[in-house]
Amino acid sequence: MESNWGEIKAGVPQGSVLGPLLFLIYVNDLERGIKSSVKFFADDTSLFSIVHDPLISAEELNHDLDLINKWAYQWKMSFNPDPTKPAEEILFSQKQKSPFHPPIYFNGIEVKRVNDHKHLGLTLDPRLSFAKHISEKISTARKGIGMIKHLAPYLPLKSRDQVFKMHVRPHLDYCDFIYHIPVKTRETNDFDYTRTINYQMMTLESTQYQAALAVSGAWKGTNRQKIYEELGWESLEQRRIFRRLTQFYKIMNGLTPEYLRNPIPKLHGHLFGDRYTNILKTFFCRTDRFQNSFFPDSVHMWNELGPELRGVDSVSVFKQRLLKLYRPLKKSLFDIYDTFGIKYIFQLRVGLSPLKSHKKSHNFQDTPDATCCCTLNVETSQHYLLHCPIYTEQRRELFQKINPILMENNMRFLDDTHLVRLLLYGHDKFTLLSNQTILKAIINFIHKTSRFSIV
Repeated sequence: MESNWGEIKAGVPQGSVLGPLLFLIYVNDLERGIKSSVKFFADDTSLFSIVHDPLISAEELNHDLDLINKWAYQWKMSFNPDPTKPAEEILFSQKQKSPFHPPIYFNGIEVKRVNDHKHLGLTLDPRLSFAKHISEKISTARKGIGMIKHLAPYLPLKSRDQVFKMHVRPHLDYCDFIYHIPVKTRETNDFDYTRTINYQMMTLESTQYQAALAVSGAWKGTNRQKIYEELGWESLEQRRIFRRLTQFYKIMNGLTPEYLRNPIPKLHGHLFGDRYTNILKTFFCRTDRFQNSFFPDSVHMWNELGPELRGVDSVSVFKQRLLKLYRPLKKSLFDIYDTFGIKYIFQLRVGLSPLKSHKKSHNFQDTPDATCCCTLNVETSQHYLLHCPIYTEQRRELFQKINPILMENNMRFLDDTHLVRLLLYGHDKFTLLSNQTILKAIINFIHKTSRFSIV
């Protein structure tokens, strides 16, 4: 089917090669005569003013809005033609008592003053706490996590991991390098005391932790660092640091608009840092809020990077080297797709499973004693896999499959600790087929003992 030909009375065809260029030419003179500051993004135009005197700022903004209105009339355009979507004004201030700001008008209508405004997907509030933005993103992410939980019995681990990374985590990442608040570390005589100072950052991390449980099948209460290491995930805090430093690298290397480089303190009147070490002059910060903001924190982190990393030639190389510092190496499952079996493997690897020693160490009320049902020893992973007499027949079948691999690789007489690790993780010197055989044999052992089906 094909549509009828129609006359285009305004605008440009969507998807055309020349469309963006023609639009830019059309609006190129819009900022001519503007007194305040103006920023364009596609068809989105924003006016802003740094207020030193509310009367002067209001006068300039009213002048600019009137100028824009005249420009639109001249070129037969109309801004905000929908009366339900009027122009909006938001005031940013940390003052306890804000001074009176005169109203501003656009097209004869008073501009609506709002408590929050979504700008390019980032919700801004008057105190720039980003609380509403973070809350909305967490709410959206939790819906995605609920979907992963629902699909978990039907999807292999790799697919669940991809669903999270493609459809859930991007919501938690959006504009994160702007609202990031660093974790404070206070040195004492005995240890380094790390304090997560912001509830919003903790809630974000808790959301990713819930996703890790949904993806892996691990139990609530599992150590967060352990489960991240199994999945090969870095924490959201590490991701924010990575993205903040990546953006700062682009600023330092002229890959962003020049106005983003202007706030960086200059050294010796003309350099942005020491000529030989690329060390930057730090900001003087009177408040934690300013210290935690993008430029002061980025300069501090930039100076802590080694000169080799600061001086790499491309963004891609910078990202690769930075990720090596933050992202753990994912523990392999050797392309095995037994959904429930992999879940049980995860539970044994991270040390929280139906085994009594695991439940006792996490204070489960139904497990007052960690002694195995055989009454011979504490029910640890080692006891369950290697020694419990209740599962002798299942264990004999397990080692009938595994012993040839151990003998072939001269590992027949491993101690219990190394043997348990090999059973759960395979070995990096074994072939893929050998590692698959080991993990499949362990999963078969778990299924046949029926121990993990009893919770």
